[in-house]
Amino acid sequence: MVISATDKELCLGNSFVAEILWMNDSDMCDQRRFKLQIGTNKVGCIIADIRYKVNIGTWGHEKTDRLKKNELATCEIHTDMPIIFDRFSSTPGLGGFILIDLLTNATAACGIIRHPIGLEGKTYVQASSITRDLRERRNGYRAKTIWFTGLSGAGKSTIADC
Repeated sequence: MVISATDKELCLGNSFVAEILWMNDSDMCDQRRFKLQIGTNKVGCIIADIRYKVNIGTWGHEKTDRLKKNELATCEIHTDMPIIFDRFSSTPGLGGFILIDLLTNATAACGIIRHPIGLEGKTYVQASSITRDLRERRNGYRAKTIWFTGLSGAGKSTIADC
């Protein structure tokens, strides 16, 4: 669950572009699986594509399919299930992450999210039969936004409508 200011729009999706710093002693190649930790959430992921690595001498972009220790790269990452995230520049707590090696459980990389990919970054407001004003009067406190995620039919809308 993520609690957010009501005027803040977050992303719910499973694909994003990120900049990573590879920290593992072994080389990283695209299509490799990891555990992604963002906040307290851990989810399986794959680095679907290394768009380019950064040449730190010239700050130029170089095409590659693998990274060595201490190299920077821009990658596409796809998670096994939708997660709530944001651009690092907007919300560092939901835009920074680490990649955990599945074999050693060591931190393999750290990264920051630049932007979502595709339509997965869109969120939708659930219509409710209870207005914000009525909820605040009934419960005696100021209403806040709470994000519910889960499988279809799990009861998210039912809980939100209480």
